[in-house]
Amino acid sequence: EQRSAEEIAAFYRMMKEKNEDYVCWLTVDGTAIDYPVVQRDNSFYLNHDFNGEKNRHGAIFMDELCNPEDEVLLLHGHHMKDGTMFGDLKQYKEDGFRKEHRKITLESEGGISEYRIFAVARVDLTDASSFRFEELPKTPEEKELYIEGLDASSFWYDDAQAQKDGAVLLLSTCDYGSDEERLLVAAKKIE
Repeated sequence: EQRSAEEIAAFYRMMKEKNEDYVCWLTVDGTAIDYPVVQRDNSFYLNHDFNGEKNRHGAIFMDELCNPEDEVLLLHGHHMKDGTMFGDLKQYKEDGFRKEHRKITLESEGGISEYRIFAVARVDLTDASSFRFEELPKTPEEKELYIEGLDASSFWYDDAQAQKDGAVLLLSTCDYGSDEERLLVAAKKIE
């Protein structure tokens, strides 16, 4: 059901009161991913939950280099075996699942943004030539190169979607419980 701008803003304020690090709410269609997103530095929420309690599941957090208004947003979350946090992203390795579940929603103070998934990549952090997804672009030129780098490291890529202008959202998690590999799911904002 549609919520009014007032309700969305009130929810944002309520979450901000619970935790001043709150940025937005993330929902990934067809998965258990339905969480608040926080932002501080890139280490605190690796082992603290939304309430700031010690927790090995951590929380979903926005990269410390991001500003929520940026053209490229990077969110991090653990790949938990029980499917919590970003554990469900592994389903995007399957063609059938990707076809059915392409929608990601971010709800922030200013309203609800919808994104459509266009790429799924695997990145080996030990490989110096691999896509440096954590080096976020700050100019339109850098963004173009960034998308090309993403394309090159993707095992699935939807050209039609990628060509569209618009903000990009990347979800990053460990692949197969390895600290050296990242699974990235990238989505374009639908205007």
